[in-house]
Amino acid sequence: MSAPSRPELWPRGPLHAEVTAEKERLKAIVARRFALAERADPALARLTDLESLALGLQGKLTLHRALEDVEPDEPRLGAYPFAALQARTLLQHAMVGQERMVAARVAFEGEGGSNGRDSESASSGGDREGGSGDWGDSDA
Repeated sequence: MSAPSRPELWPRGPLHAEVTAEKERLKAIVARRFALAERADPALARLTDLESLALGLQGKLTLHRALEDVEPDEPRLGAYPFAALQARTLLQHAMVGQERMVAARVAFEGEGGSNGRDSESASSGGDREGGSGDWGDSDA
């Protein structure tokens, strides 16, 4: 017996072809950029990797929020602890944010002086990325 058909997320047509082609171009560019960055500057490559991870976590949080929003109308989603998943994702993002700040300092140390902050406030977690920031807002 075959699986039930699912509606397509992207209708086939010119827009689908354009988005698919752009996606493939971007994948190739990103792969090449990461490879070049790793060889040229491992510290900058680490920062770039952490930025990508932070973006992925933002997407994961948005997905959990969207699924929680439709859960009352979709019984198949009733068993998932979306609030706990969101809390865990926020914690993960905060941890990655702290690592990003360290990686940025390492990648750009000696690149031209101070950015106007003293080293004590930079190392004590006074960074914008150290906490959840706007992430805690459910409207984000």
